[in-house]
Amino acid sequence: ADIRETDSRLERRIADESSADVSRREGLERERAELRSEIAAVEARLAELRAEEARCSSDVAACEVAIDAVRTKYASKARRLEVKRAALATARAELGASEGDIGAREAELDKMVCAHSALLGERSGWLD
Repeated sequence: ADIRETDSRLERRIADESSADVSRREGLERERAELRSEIAAVEARLAELRAEEARCSSDVAACEVAIDAVRTKYASKARRLEVKRAALATARAELGASEGDIGAREAELDKMVCAHSALLGERSGWLD
């Protein structure tokens, strides 16, 4: 009986001295359970978002394939258009050079006409 009584007192003393920690532990265990539940919900949502992102990536890749197919379909027309664009640029450059040349020749012709007019004026004075 003496051992049981000592054991009982010891257990009460342990319970008394650790009651604050026991209460705190119980609260922390509840908090941990709630956190684990929230983490599970967040991980589930993350898995959903990753699946949605993978679907979007797949759709983007499919769109890129479709766009490339259209570009391939019109590639030869685009090349022909680029050749025409280059030829037009060359023609414009040649036209600009020709216009400059024509302007220079017009100025030269004007000088010749003026010189010729002056010469005719001198010669008409000879006849007077």
